[in-house]
Parts: sequence; C-alpha cells; structure tokens
Amino acid sequence: MKKRITAVFAVIAVCCVVMSIACGCANKKSDTAYLTGQDYLYDIAIDYLREEYMKEEESEKENWEPELEDYQVFFDYKGFGISQENNKKYAYMWILEEAYYVVNGDYHPGSGSSMPYKSEFENHDFISGYCPS
Repeated sequence: MKKRITAVFAVIAVCCVVMSIACGCANKKSDTAYLTGQDYLYDIAIDYLREEYMKEEESEKENWEPELEDYQVFFDYKGFGISQENNKKYAYMWILEEAYYVVNGDYHPGSGSSMPYKSEFENHDFISGYCPS
C-alpha cells in the first residue's frame, strides 16, 4: 500500500513539474514591443505611397485623353499597430486608395484598391513597404 501511495505522489509530482514547465514556456514574452504615440509613422507610409502612385501616373500621362480636366487620388488607412524589433519599427495598416477624373464635366471613377500593408522604418525613416501574404 505504501508503494502505491508513493507511486501516486511521484506521478502527481512529475505531472506538476511538466505542467509548470509547459505554462512557463507558453507565457514566454515575445521580443516584439508594441508602441503607442507613434501614429505619425502611418502618415509617413501614406505619403510615400502617394508619391510613388503619382510618379507612376505622371509617366503614363502621355496616354491620357486630351479632354482630361482633373485627376485626383485619395488615400485613407486604418492603423492596426506599430511594433518595434531591435532598432526597426513596423507599422501595420489597411489602406484604401481611390482615384477619379473629370472629362467634359463628367465624373469618371479611376483605379482603386484596398489592401493590408506593412511598412518598415529605421530611425523614423521609411525603408520599405509591402502587402504581406
């Protein structure tokens, strides 16, 4: 009987040790720090996208119709968070881009897109951005 009680306590002790190790591993903190007060990084990313978009449109301007009177592009975003790993910051957002133009006083929708976007920054400078897959 004593051997049986000792074996049960040994099994319980081993289970407790295994559970505490598993809980300790599950609660391990990530190296990623999420930041507050850095929302200006979203604006830097949107400004970069707007500049790149307008460069592309300028290069295609010779293909536009001569009666094209007005062309406008709008960007909006929903920020999902900014993280920091080492000296790099990452801004996660959903971006909406819409364009329209006017021909002979009539509104015509242009291109548009809606997509997730991840921007990378180093020392508050925009490095790169892409749509994560």
